[in-house]
Amino acid sequence: MKVLVVDDEVDLAEAVREVLSAEGFTVRLAHNAESGLALLRTWQPDAVLLDIMMPGSMTGLDALRALRPESDVPVILMSARGQEHDKVLGLEYADDYLVKPFSNAEMVARLRAVLRRAGARAADPSAGVSRAGELAINLETGEAVFGNRPLPLTPTEYRILSILAARPGRLYPRDELMARVWGEDAYVDPHALDVHIRGLRSKLEPNPSRPAHVVTVRGMGVRYVP
Repeated sequence: MKVLVVDDEVDLAEAVREVLSAEGFTVRLAHNAESGLALLRTWQPDAVLLDIMMPGSMTGLDALRALRPESDVPVILMSARGQEHDKVLGLEYADDYLVKPFSNAEMVARLRAVLRRAGARAADPSAGVSRAGELAINLETGEAVFGNRPLPLTPTEYRILSILAARPGRLYPRDELMARVWGEDAYVDPHALDVHIRGLRSKLEPNPSRPAHVVTVRGMGVRYVP
């Protein structure tokens, strides 16, 4: 598996490469967002570890926004800023978020988890189109359309919507939904589901503050209503 690490902290990037190489990954480094984006397009890694704040005209988040329309490669953001607002911004486009300093074990576990989820999407034997009311989800291409409107979903938003819409009206308890999205053994921030659901609603719902389709039942779970 190929992993691209993009971080302007050279010592940290080298340390990450050493750890991941010992785990069997092939690792390449970039030290600014522009070169990272260029290398990502040419080298086509299986996953990316991307620092948010870097010098230059482009931040890591800028690079990720530019990347998403053309690639759903799993991306883990890295940042010393762990406030919820920063996580919300990051998780709108990324698959996971690591707050510096992080342990080697946590980094490797989160990386393996996003790769596992990406592999499951690629190997989905039920490829086809799933429909729920005006929503159509192409399980083969990873695209979703509501009415005639394409939904620019992140990989995690797509996964959440696919699970919910597969059984419209079924109430998924939070623990069950998180296990289905991230896997039973994944390290997941407790607020991650809320962040991704907010992002999903912002793209799907006519009025995200009063959702009509991705509906939360307080204390019970989440359901999709066609």
